[in-house]
Amino acid sequence: MIKTANRAVRNNSDCPILQNVGCWFGVRLLLLTVGLTYFPRQISQQSRSAPKFPANNINKSQGGIVKSETKSDMGNPLIPYREKIDEIDNQLLSLLIQRQDLAHNVGQIKKEQGMSVFNMAREEQVFRNLKSKSKGHLSPEAIHHIFSEIISAARTVQQPINVAYLGPEATFSHQAAIYLYGHSTTFRAAETIEDVFSFVEKGVCQQGIVPIENSYEGAVNVTMDLFYKYDLQICAEIFLRIRHHLLSKASNMENVDSIYSHPMPFAQCRSWLRSNYPHLSTQKVESTSAAAIVAQNNPKIAAIGSRLAAMTYKLNMLAENIEDQPDNVTRFLIVSRDHAEPTGKDKTSLLFF
Repeated sequence: MIKTANRAVRNNSDCPILQNVGCWFGVRLLLLTVGLTYFPRQISQQSRSAPKFPANNINKSQGGIVKSETKSDMGNPLIPYREKIDEIDNQLLSLLIQRQDLAHNVGQIKKEQGMSVFNMAREEQVFRNLKSKSKGHLSPEAIHHIFSEIISAARTVQQPINVAYLGPEATFSHQAAIYLYGHSTTFRAAETIEDVFSFVEKGVCQQGIVPIENSYEGAVNVTMDLFYKYDLQICAEIFLRIRHHLLSKASNMENVDSIYSHPMPFAQCRSWLRSNYPHLSTQKVESTSAAAIVAQNNPKIAAIGSRLAAMTYKLNMLAENIEDQPDNVTRFLIVSRDHAEPTGKDKTSLLFF
């Protein structure tokens, strides 16, 4: 059995990296990817006197912006900069509205021609072009985050995309999905990896994201087995640098008597745990988010999880970056019923059964 698929390459030094797939062959328990590589102006101030309005006076300036200035604002050196930033923001907003209109028109053409809304090859081309123009205080990573959300919003006016991931909310799968698709995408949490495959095969979700291997703990065998069971295509891959943190509702570890997490984070943090909290009991649960939920409801419990989990479940980060290996990376695959377009930089994966 031979299946073909394409997956696009997205490079990033800190978080994910995407790469394109050529085809994969069904055969058992080993996924071999050929050519796989892990990755884990200064503004010159002009002399300008601030306009002097009486306190609480309202002035309607150009562009319809309503401003008020109090006595405390008079002579404030930030005022000229803020006014310039407001002006640029209005220009950006106008351009973004135009971009959304163009994206809508593109969506209509795609619909007429039966094309998929999510075109990883095209998006990667956009990202590469924009990042190559990075200069000054705008880093390539910042450019990625900004335009990831712009592109995500553009997809919504073409056709909303539903993406399944291994939940609950704030797992590393969820984090990888957000990085790839942006916040404007509709995400659906699945209880198991097989549920992700099932949602995509049944058309409940157009795409799904699943973990396939970790740079230190090896392959996720259940994912590889499911490729034999389900007739889905690999359309992209993403590498996520894993950062583990110790989370708790408590402000310190004095009253914490146990630590919860998924088996893999325990394995990836075993040396740190042995050195710092060898006396605490450990409890394995189905995901890092499940551990965070338990910790949210009990201040005597700590969880190992992501920064996203700490923000989502309002937990304190008692220790950061506790993973034993700083270059800890997990590879995720994006699965779909549809073939992705070739990019000319595709990779071939072999699945042996």
